[in-house]
Amino acid sequence: MDPQSLVHDFNDDLWPNLQIFVKKNFHTNYILQDRPFFQWQYEKNPDNRSGVASFKILLAKDKLLGFLGMIPQPVKVFDKVYNKGGALCNLMIDESCRALGLGLFLMRSVTDEYDVLWGTGFNPRTGPMYEKMGGWKLMGNFNHYVKVLSEKKVGDVVGEKFVVSKRTQASRSGNIVVRNYGRFGNDADRFWDEVSSRYPITVVRSSKYLNWRYNDHPFFDYKILCALDDNELRGYIVYRLEESTGNPTTLRVGHILDLIAVKGIERDLIIETEKNLINAGADLIDYHSTGLFHHDAFIELGYHHGDEHPYTKIPLYFNPIDIERGDPVKNKINFLVYLNGVTENEKEKMSDHNNWYLTKGDGDKDRPNPH
Repeated sequence: MDPQSLVHDFNDDLWPNLQIFVKKNFHTNYILQDRPFFQWQYEKNPDNRSGVASFKILLAKDKLLGFLGMIPQPVKVFDKVYNKGGALCNLMIDESCRALGLGLFLMRSVTDEYDVLWGTGFNPRTGPMYEKMGGWKLMGNFNHYVKVLSEKKVGDVVGEKFVVSKRTQASRSGNIVVRNYGRFGNDADRFWDEVSSRYPITVVRSSKYLNWRYNDHPFFDYKILCALDDNELRGYIVYRLEESTGNPTTLRVGHILDLIAVKGIERDLIIETEKNLINAGADLIDYHSTGLFHHDAFIELGYHHGDEHPYTKIPLYFNPIDIERGDPVKNKINFLVYLNGVTENEKEKMSDHNNWYLTKGDGDKDRPNPH
């Protein structure tokens, strides 16, 4: 059978087939069982202009054998924007077919359509598969910053002892005012044009993308703060509060999902976010990103890098809380990139981990996990 004949764009008629496959390979309440979430992620993305869901499936005689999701996102590479860019997510092949190479074929059916791709949280055992395809480069891990606010409570849950973290001082940079921010508008687009040079390689953070990602999310209640100087936007931060499940002790975890700011202003945004999360009863705060763009600010404000013991034991996942993955290897978010339509000179620059700025809010690592 020609493998090409197995690849299809998803359509509504295939929803029952997808449900059967998901129930078999995941669990009954896995998030891809939720139609509004699927539509939001794969059909309503403002950068998906194809007219169909950005979701490929393998189908043989009405039996679904696998799928691969995409989040189309223009990618800024220094002073150039690749509109054919995006994030890979939700790659799954039925166990009975994995030895047939269908996963590689499904991947190639997507990579042929894009210039720049990236993916996060892949199984390290699949790394050789990506490298075998050609064009892919393994880029290492995200940086992970943590502040433990309830030392004994968090320590009891993860089985470690934490020292009291430094509390931030509520000082401001010059005339900076930090306040709640609603929907992103023209001011956010103007600000992105100004500040984007600070982040050499990253997702284009247009107001359309940011509203879709954070304001229009079907499940999560993201909070957004902005920093203003004489009413001019100087930065913004996105965060949410999550309550853990799966352990007799419930942890309230503050996740910082995105942070874009003029250099130095991120400190004001982190301080205000921490204050709000403490008032909401947070037990710890975390932030994941590639590069070192905000490293100094987090360290100065008393956050610890996730590579430090005992912060290596802080889990990535809290619904349910996954203590087993809270070890120096399994609690990492790794990432890889695919470079197709770029020059050799750009490929060299794009191979430098510290030129990339991706956060846990990019792609699909911050997603609901009903169970």
